[in-house]
Amino acid sequence: MERLEGIRAAAALATVILILAAALPAAAEAPLWTRDPVVIGSGEGMWRLGGAYVWAGEGALRYRLPVGELRCGLGGIAEAFAVLDFAKAPLKGEDKSWDVEHFHVGTKMLLHDRPGDGWPDAGVAFEVSVPSSHATRGVGVDATDIHARLLLAEDYGKARVVANLGVGILEKTNRLWGQDDSFEYGVSLTRPAGAHGEVLAEVRGHTYTDRRPGQVYSLAGYRHLLPGGDSWDLYLIAGLDKDAEDLEVGFGYTFRFPLYYRRKGAKAEETGSPVEQMEELLAKELAHLSESDKEALRAFARGLSGGGG
Repeated sequence: MERLEGIRAAAALATVILILAAALPAAAEAPLWTRDPVVIGSGEGMWRLGGAYVWAGEGALRYRLPVGELRCGLGGIAEAFAVLDFAKAPLKGEDKSWDVEHFHVGTKMLLHDRPGDGWPDAGVAFEVSVPSSHATRGVGVDATDIHARLLLAEDYGKARVVANLGVGILEKTNRLWGQDDSFEYGVSLTRPAGAHGEVLAEVRGHTYTDRRPGQVYSLAGYRHLLPGGDSWDLYLIAGLDKDAEDLEVGFGYTFRFPLYYRRKGAKAEETGSPVEQMEELLAKELAHLSESDKEALRAFARGLSGGGG
């Protein structure tokens, strides 16, 4: 019954978010789990710094502060990212020390980004979770996990829908040389809200190949866009089954900045198509020609553009 009520609440929240309207294009990533296949520009950097408070059920609490994610655009077709957060998990009256809870590094590559051709934006992402802490400290894991995802996204009016499907190869921590696999999935919606805002909604989860139960989560959030490209966000994550963490409230601030600069030197001039170059010549150096000669040259340029020349 509790699980049914949680699903109903998440559905009602998603319905409210879907009917919100505004006038800005949607373009969100963290704090969403789903990753958009579209990458940031070459040399651009994004650094999100935040924190969270988690009610993990049965009186267990967890503080995540700071939570950081760095993204770097690579050549306009790829993006590198790293996630690092610290947490504190006081359990049964014991005040345990801060420690690294998550440390992930990865990259995503854009495979398709051509609006209007009938296919969604597409990409792939690969991520490695490295050992962050011994499990007895209450946070982090002493294991190396590998994840791979297929990234899909499509715009529907002002809303952007992103779907991720992935697999994970997980190292077991309870026996030597053990391995487990997981199937990971998520769907998110981002829609403008007001002149400078975006609302976020997401459902994500994962299952395991062993006998452990899977987990399902829902997210609702808001992002406010600032002049210059910075933004701040607030979000709420709720577990939709008894095996997921009950509730998480978090915040973040994202800085945009040039991460690196191109080396100075000679730069090749951008040239237009044969048709554009011919029109420029006809407007200047060849302006004295007759109209019939100009049309003949235009036809020649069109043939070059079409591969027939």
